Amino acid sequence: MEVGTRHKHTTAGARGTAPRFVAAVAALLAVVALRWPDALRAPFVNDDYLFLDRTRGASPFSLWGFDGLAFHWWRPWSRETHYWAVQALAGANPAVFHAVNAALWLAVVALFWAFTRRVAGGRAAAWATAACASLAAWSLPLLWVAGVQDLWMLAWSLAALLAWSADRRALALAGYAMALLSKETAALLPAVLVAYDLLLARRSWREVAARVAPFAAVALVWAGLHPRLGGQLWHPVVLERVDDPTRLSPPLALARGLLVALNLDRVPAPMPDWSAIVFPALALAGALVVLAGALRPDGEDAAPHARGAVLRFSLAWAAVGVAPLLLPGLGFHAYYASFAALGVLLALSHWAGTNAAVTAVTLALLAVLGVARDRTPSLDWGDAMYQRRAAVWNAAMRDDLLKKLPRPGAHARVFFVRVPDRIGLVQGDAPALRVWYGDSTLRGGFYSTYRPRAAGEPAGQDYFFRHDSLGGWVRVRAGDENLAEELAFNPRWEIDHRTLAAAFVNAGDYASAAMEHAKIAMVLEGSSDAAFDAAASYAAAGDTARALQWAREAARRPDARPEVVRAAREAGLLPR
Repeated sequence: MEVGTRHKHTTAGARGTAPRFVAAVAALLAVVALRWPDALRAPFVNDDYLFLDRTRGASPFSLWGFDGLAFHWWRPWSRETHYWAVQALAGANPAVFHAVNAALWLAVVALFWAFTRRVAGGRAAAWATAACASLAAWSLPLLWVAGVQDLWMLAWSLAALLAWSADRRALALAGYAMALLSKETAALLPAVLVAYDLLLARRSWREVAARVAPFAAVALVWAGLHPRLGGQLWHPVVLERVDDPTRLSPPLALARGLLVALNLDRVPAPMPDWSAIVFPALALAGALVVLAGALRPDGEDAAPHARGAVLRFSLAWAAVGVAPLLLPGLGFHAYYASFAALGVLLALSHWAGTNAAVTAVTLALLAVLGVARDRTPSLDWGDAMYQRRAAVWNAAMRDDLLKKLPRPGAHARVFFVRVPDRIGLVQGDAPALRVWYGDSTLRGGFYSTYRPRAAGEPAGQDYFFRHDSLGGWVRVRAGDENLAEELAFNPRWEIDHRTLAAAFVNAGDYASAAMEHAKIAMVLEGSSDAAFDAAASYAAAGDTARALQWAREAARRPDARPEVVRAAREAGLLPR
């Protein structure tokens, strides 16, 4: 009779678990759909093109090397291997990459729930998990594919922490190694493991030191290989100094890092006003409350550890998480503090998760602040509004360029000017071109990067485009062109060609500059200055005959200054 009763309870428990699981998954998917409905439509931006370009056609072995690393960060798992694998399976399809990011985010939330339930109990874990899903800091990895580096780092770190709490040290060590190969901020994870052993497992310092020693060994090997750390000793690299405008003073960085957990690292000021977020915030709050309810256990929920011990461990976790924000030269972006935010939420979970009413109210507040934070204008590339603005611009400019330049040809170069600021379109030699056109021979950049083709360099067409906020890309044709047609089409023709001529002069390509100045002089028939510019450019290019021709033309024009005319006559360019 007792066995049958136990079987009956077990079956009922299993039947009760399945609907809760479905409800929890549905609630998490609703959070994604409500917060980031545009994620799957977002194009690649900025660093994505670097990683796609480097990994396309690369051998698996080369992905783990040190050559050609973007910014000298060695993240072979989360960058090179990730982009290589997804690109090999689905091509350069941003929707697939975003879907993978969303799946990894779900894994991060699930791992956080599993660990929190193990140390703080089911009710605390239910609130902490729902609060975790509310973080505005997730906007970057869900709107920008390159944010996958942080998702992998968090997933491996939480997996290591979960394995450590189950005394599966080998698995924890493997997770730590993979976290290090995903992002450098994982280096401090052993400090959280030490805090767990001392504060929750109640182990002695000697025992803890022995248990964590393999992690220290892995960290030393990793640091010795990393190009920005010990790798400098055997493979020196030139590290560019970049002053991040988001750099904060240490106290402010720490304070804002901890406030990321409450979506208050910046004062929210949603566009156009607070009334616009009422319905989105209510919908999100509902999804979060459903998530917490689905995860909240029925009946008694004895916490595995004392509240005080969990609180001390949580604060240690948060302190370790914000420590990287103090590194010299590092700016502040909310997602940098994602790991610290998880520690803060764990610390608050016992207070906010034990009472259903408190759970609902606090999650609603977090939902309001999260939606408001997402819709607050920002020039910080770690924020949702920045990423959404960049996505809109990138998609529009990509489509417009493909329409206006459908087939650039092999070895073509495309140079741009007046590109909107802070959209992450053009960097380096414009790898975006190679991704968009699927042609590894294409190169490009801003006008300022133009240089004449070197001897032996493959021949190809050079294209020049100026961006217009209303008309999109405007092609500026170097050399021969139909002047009447171009003048009718482009009211900025003169300015565009003066800008292009200046780019040629800066690059030492005086022959090309001379052709542009000659065209301008032909259009501005009454301008002696325009003719003199042509003469000077031809002289610099070594074409004496054309230089004299345009100097004579400049002296003949009615607006030529008397001293110029006199000098031309003395030089024999004009009759005396």
